[in-house]
Amino acid sequence: MQIITRANYGTFKASPLASDWAMLRSVQLPIYFLFLIDNFTFLAILFFIIGVFYLRFKNLAFFRIFGLAFLFSGPFFVFFGSFSLNDNFTIGIYERFLIMSFPFFISFVLMCMEAFVFFSSKIIKYKSFYGIYLKPALVSRFLYLSFLLLPVWLFYSNYKNFLYLKTDFFADNLGKDILESVEPNSILILSYDLPLFNSQYQHFVLKQRPDIKLIHFSLLSFDYYPQRLKKYYPELYFPDKDFNKDYLKDFLRVNSQKFPIYSNIDMIDDGWREPCGLLQKYHQEKETIPAKEKVIENNKKLWDSYQDLTFLKKNKNYFLMPLAVLDVYKFARIKLGEIYLNSNIPEQALIEFEASRQIGETTLALVDSALAHIKLKNCQQAEQMLQEALADKNYDKIEIYKFLWLNAKECFKDSQKQNYYEEKVKEASSSAY
Repeated sequence: MQIITRANYGTFKASPLASDWAMLRSVQLPIYFLFLIDNFTFLAILFFIIGVFYLRFKNLAFFRIFGLAFLFSGPFFVFFGSFSLNDNFTIGIYERFLIMSFPFFISFVLMCMEAFVFFSSKIIKYKSFYGIYLKPALVSRFLYLSFLLLPVWLFYSNYKNFLYLKTDFFADNLGKDILESVEPNSILILSYDLPLFNSQYQHFVLKQRPDIKLIHFSLLSFDYYPQRLKKYYPELYFPDKDFNKDYLKDFLRVNSQKFPIYSNIDMIDDGWREPCGLLQKYHQEKETIPAKEKVIENNKKLWDSYQDLTFLKKNKNYFLMPLAVLDVYKFARIKLGEIYLNSNIPEQALIEFEASRQIGETTLALVDSALAHIKLKNCQQAEQMLQEALADKNYDKIEIYKFLWLNAKECFKDSQKQNYYEEKVKEASSSAY
């Protein structure tokens, strides 16, 4: 019953993080129809409206059947789903669910075609145009053929997308890259859909890296999952207590003595984490972490071994889900750069931030690059980058002004600029409340 009702995610919403606020749910409706226009063109929307009215008066029973099917699989569904549309991945998921309503939408478009044929047959009764007599049957065939222009146009507009599908192994290769980032006989703890599911596919279905012990982090809080893992991996220790930070501490402390442990998340504050490409390696003691030079060298080798993202970066015809794979690599490089920055290696941090921006521009990488420049005393470059970051309306302006203030104080050592940005921080703080 829990599976049928999606109890863990929410029966009437897309995920536990989805908002129940009616206003946010209402935003889903115009977004849904914008997606329809983008997929079928505005002309198809016009045909849809005509088809709705025609079927309403032509056959009320069919109108109710197709109308309710469209309503509940389309507008009603996205309203109650309350999808989060924050990035390529979530929008890609949203697009996938929209497909349910497309057959019913097309049915009404076809009704419009039937309406044109029906009314043209009523209007044209062997009328002569410049000496040519038009037969209703001939006009009907012409109208039917005219409507073929719409699917032909849609095919022409989208065929490039389908051509690239045969080369779309980027998600599969993401799973391979993650699995190949770890040592033999390691424990690999993963979270987030793209890294987790693609790694599971490679590991459990294609039998890649059978030496790895792959664990779904989010499921550890469910009683059945640790019990199942005990059967699969009897050599691992699973604490006999409720899932919390103490549980994770005990799990990591005991198992790290026998196996290397890797993850793509920060599980606990205790211990030490060594960056390893797309992942981090857990260390119980700081002394076991290699020297900075060795860490940098290992990461360079890992990133050089990962799949080539050039084709995916340059291709503008890809769907949003493959593009979301780029985000995994992009934010992993930002994460690596932030670790270098916090470890006082700003030169190397700047290389990682620039590599992230090469994959895809983000304000976060821009701000982090500015912080690296502040440490390197490149004051003008830091200020320029932070001023550029202010153009992003979705980024926290208070934080940017604080960094500009820091740059004025630590780098420029300009008290006038410092006072100016201090006032800007106050203005931004007051306007935020």
